[in-house]
Amino acid sequence: MDKKASPTTLSAEQETLLAKFSAEYRGLLFKTKGRYDVARFERGIRYFLEKQYGSGDFKVEWLSSPKELKKIFDRLHYTTLTALGRSWGRPSYRLPIAIRRKLQTAFSSTRWPNSFISNTPGLNIYDGRNMESHDVSYIFTAKMAGEVVGQVRPKDMPSKREIEAYYDIVRSCSGFVHNDANKTVYVSENPVSVKLDDQNRLHNDSGPAIEYAGGYKIYAVHGVHIQDESIITHPEALTVGRIQRESNSEVQRVMMERFGLDRYLTETEARVVDHDDRWGTLYEIELSSNLGPWWQPARKDYFLVVTNRTAEPDGTFKKYTLAIHPQCRPLPNPADANASYGGVQKMNALNAVASTFGLRGEDYVNLLAAES
Repeated sequence: MDKKASPTTLSAEQETLLAKFSAEYRGLLFKTKGRYDVARFERGIRYFLEKQYGSGDFKVEWLSSPKELKKIFDRLHYTTLTALGRSWGRPSYRLPIAIRRKLQTAFSSTRWPNSFISNTPGLNIYDGRNMESHDVSYIFTAKMAGEVVGQVRPKDMPSKREIEAYYDIVRSCSGFVHNDANKTVYVSENPVSVKLDDQNRLHNDSGPAIEYAGGYKIYAVHGVHIQDESIITHPEALTVGRIQRESNSEVQRVMMERFGLDRYLTETEARVVDHDDRWGTLYEIELSSNLGPWWQPARKDYFLVVTNRTAEPDGTFKKYTLAIHPQCRPLPNPADANASYGGVQKMNALNAVASTFGLRGEDYVNLLAAES
């Protein structure tokens, strides 16, 4: 490794290895379909069974989807496999924040189908330790931190054999539970179909983004998990009231786009707060007080509409809506669990677009000037 590299940056050699790991990570996530490699899974799980029980003499039963796995979980007694309890985030915690953010971006768990499964009501079938063992982003972060960056103390790193065993498991399944009463490990196959957008985010605006052999489906639009499949399958049933009652701003944005942005702005009598050709058009929408409890006053929502400068194949330019904090506060850094919203800003298009990057307007302008 380059010994002269700053402790807060990666050397050229490390950047090359990061790119290699990132490509391997992306390939792993979405090319392991169905019952991909039974032997690989059994090799990985038996390592941890032997570590916990002194014996890997468990039967393995494959199921078609996490939904089937949930039925097993609800019906049978299960025991947490504590041998899987290592904190995979620990190696990255020892790194400088600049490097940690780079790794979190490269190995984002939001692109791993299991993160959608774990956040689906009724399907969160693992405790925190077992769920971590299925988040492949932790594994790659650990590999990168220990093998590439070289700034993590050896005692904070899992052993090479442990990494290989975890890798075998996450490559081969969409989750498992084990039952020590009947000495059986129940494991879900991987999806048979996974659809992505050009940024490798889970995406299908006309059907499921993830589909299993048993018929279980998960819906997503540009990485946004859509729990109500009718938003995708029957957009004609959407109404202004239904959109405004949606509490998740990302899902609400998808609903607005499915409903039709121009139609939504017209039917809600949206008021233009500010317009700038460089930053977009900022709208204010006053919501009816009858959308919530009687004691809550009517509230105002703010949306910035920006136009993609790159033309679509048909020559049109796509518009995007961005939800803005009602006080135009910059968004907190998603990589920092302790981060909070920034300070209040004047409500205008520049400050609005800057806030979506976690910046104030003047800082955003300075950043763009420095990059030009």
